Amino acid sequence: MDCGNFCLKCGKKLRKLESIDGKQLVYHMKCWNEIIQDIKNFDKVAESKYNYEILYCGLTKSEVEAGKTLVVDFQ
Repeated sequence: MDCGNFCLKCGKKLRKLESIDGKQLVYHMKCWNEIIQDIKNFDKVAESKYNYEILYCGLTKSEVEAGKTLVVDFQ
């Protein structure tokens, strides 16, 4: 993957020394480790860091707290 020597996460320039097996990296090691930590803790950081909304029966958390009724259909 050609990234033009820029990190795909933070956008800063990559050093030419950052390569594994002769292949140019597309992330800084710090950025890569942060991505892995976010994947491991996705349930904790999803709402605050990535604006991810958890759905309950097709309704967002704010709609449920507002008092909309939940309809559960068993088939």
